[in-house]
Amino acid sequence: MVASLAVVSIIPGIVLGPLAGAIADRYSRKKIIVIVDAINGLIMIATAISIYMLSQNISLIIALLFIVTFLRGFLNSLFLPAGNAP
Repeated sequence: MVASLAVVSIIPGIVLGPLAGAIADRYSRKKIIVIVDAINGLIMIATAISIYMLSQNISLIIALLFIVTFLRGFLNSLFLPAGNAP
């Protein structure tokens, strides 16, 4: 399960890496960083609330974790080029 989550988190970076670099070059890096951090924070709050509400249904929690991992991988692929650019 952990290996599957790791793969799901890496796939967006592989697919969107070149596109994310172009986005970081075209738009304000500070805005990208702030927006991505804000969305990550909202996702984590929503995840915590969802896990609390769905505590009886493990299969939904596992599906939610895969979705959240994919979304965070996507956002991380946008964040890294903006954060590492000179």
